[in-house]
Amino acid sequence: MKKDKKKRLQKLAERRQERKNVRSKNHLSQYCGELYCGVISLNPAGFGFVKVKSDPEAGESHDWFVPAKYINGAMHGDTVHIAPLPPDPRYSTDGKDDRAAEVVEIVKRARTTIVGVMVTYDRMRPLDKRLCADMFITGNMHGVKKGDWVEVQPDYEGKLLPRKRLPRKVVERRISGISATVVRRLGPAGVIQADLDAVCAEFNLPGFYTLEEEAMAEAIEPRELDREDFRDRFTVTIDPFDAKDYDDSLSLAPGENSDCVELGVHIAEVAAYITPRSYFDKKSAERGFTAYLPGRTINMLPKGLTKKISMTEQVDAPAHSVIFQVEKSTGKIISHRRLHTLIQVNKRLDYDTVQKFFDDHLFPDDWSGELCQTLSNLLDITQKMRRNRQQAEQFLDLEIPEIRVICDEKNNKILGLENHLQRPSEELVEECMLAANSAVAAELAAKHTPGLYRIHPEPEAEKLEEFAALSESVFNIPAGDLTSRQACKNYLKNLPDTPAKAPLLNAFLRSLPRASYNHEPALHYGLGKLLYSHFTSPIRRYTDLLLHQQLWQLDQHEPLKSNKFMEEEALRLSELENNNDEAYFAASNRMKLRYLEECLLSGKENVHSALIVKVTSSGAVIELPEMGMQGFVAACDLPGGYRNEEKALRDCHVGQALFVALDEIDFVHASAAFRAVRPPRK
Repeated sequence: MKKDKKKRLQKLAERRQERKNVRSKNHLSQYCGELYCGVISLNPAGFGFVKVKSDPEAGESHDWFVPAKYINGAMHGDTVHIAPLPPDPRYSTDGKDDRAAEVVEIVKRARTTIVGVMVTYDRMRPLDKRLCADMFITGNMHGVKKGDWVEVQPDYEGKLLPRKRLPRKVVERRISGISATVVRRLGPAGVIQADLDAVCAEFNLPGFYTLEEEAMAEAIEPRELDREDFRDRFTVTIDPFDAKDYDDSLSLAPGENSDCVELGVHIAEVAAYITPRSYFDKKSAERGFTAYLPGRTINMLPKGLTKKISMTEQVDAPAHSVIFQVEKSTGKIISHRRLHTLIQVNKRLDYDTVQKFFDDHLFPDDWSGELCQTLSNLLDITQKMRRNRQQAEQFLDLEIPEIRVICDEKNNKILGLENHLQRPSEELVEECMLAANSAVAAELAAKHTPGLYRIHPEPEAEKLEEFAALSESVFNIPAGDLTSRQACKNYLKNLPDTPAKAPLLNAFLRSLPRASYNHEPALHYGLGKLLYSHFTSPIRRYTDLLLHQQLWQLDQHEPLKSNKFMEEEALRLSELENNNDEAYFAASNRMKLRYLEECLLSGKENVHSALIVKVTSSGAVIELPEMGMQGFVAACDLPGGYRNEEKALRDCHVGQALFVALDEIDFVHASAAFRAVRPPRK
């Protein structure tokens, strides 16, 4: 009897689905008005937005809101056709030109494969939070088990599966009607190596170079070129202690007159090894950037070649240099020239050791008096350059601490977390790199040479107003009118050093647009520069290598890459950079959760200071400054929530500080649930 009932229900569901499929195939016929095309971005809550270019020539666009029930099978990143929905007060807000639409056709799928973890024997949960529906797995399972990371291929053309009723425990998870087949098993979730494999597969990061490719790369010899000999300048490299490449060095010498010093910024001459359209030029162009994940580095160039090109201590190295004449008293750059040089690094240094010298005048026994004097002089002149730049360009000084995961790559172990804030040793190098990047951009523009520029558009006034309202209403910190850079600079400078500072700085950063690459010069809002490029990291950024190659061609009077080519590369490389950044944050969040779990299992105190950054109908989103991550506290776990959840939600507010303990970790979506606890005893 039960079997017959089950069969009848299944047939009923299939007929209902067939009617739905027919309707969806003829969906376009319902719309006689204009259709719009764009790429859909989904929110983990299920709704989405489609960015449609309203004026392609002017670069103007408009976001259309797509309610969850009108997504119609589209997935994050798909190119879709949308049709406007009738005006509805549910989808509009006061004072805004909000428009809602329905997806009527999927033009192009963004994904051929999806990475996720098996949550049951036949159900996979995507790693990407924006793919908010679990998928049913059919066909050969290739031996995968519950808890395994898998890469699957969605069957977009297949018959949509009828919805299954889920247990109450997982009722909040939507089930996709699209089935999928297993492509490969990546490994068990919970193992660091498998977690990193899953992130690499999800973000389509390249693998390591093969042994054959490494051998090919090591055989490459640099092209010959007339170079100016700079080996008599005392030259140093300053990098992180765990740096994988050394593509920049600095020298300081007497200037052309007694009022100036000569500051040399020397960049590894990668263009001497990587010629345009060569095998490794194509390979590095595909990769775009070196991917630095916690516990894994995926090089843009082969390891052996990277080592060969890097500036090694006491070894002659070809360099592409920018030499500045800097006024001693003010730090003002009087002049600069770009040239190809031969240098020799006298000493390889790291930021920590240099900072210890600056702070306490402590240094290793093998440091010479000349090295100590050079570092002191470099610090003095670059600090003056920074002050001069601050007055001239009004750059935004965003002192946002970065919580880095320190890993042992060889043994796949997490060693700990490091709270990193920029120090004078890092500022010294940064100032020199900024000067070189600006000088190269100015030369490209002056000579009308096609190139790539780093741009950062001015923020929208509306977003700055929203941030100012947040600062004043939630954190009681007046912001005023932030539409000028000077106002933003003053606001950031006067922020009190309280637990709310880091969340506020992050919120301010989110109100700014992303920096990107462009084939034409434009404003870099954060730096206050109108001409800026990326030139100083050609070993790890293809954008920089491309400029090195273009300048080599220019200097040798050889054919240049066209402006059209640079326009296409700017768009492609901006997208690659965004993808690399997302992969880094995804891997970093997972490693932080692994570290939290290890601390809990090892018996360390499970109490963390937190700040509420958002209140929802079901609880509060919190930020843990010591971890550099966010978590969630359910309403029942807020202070007083076990007695009355509604009152607990009313009583909590954004900006409220509290102590929390870890309750549960979701390693698939890199999220953690906490509960409020009493402050630890002192």
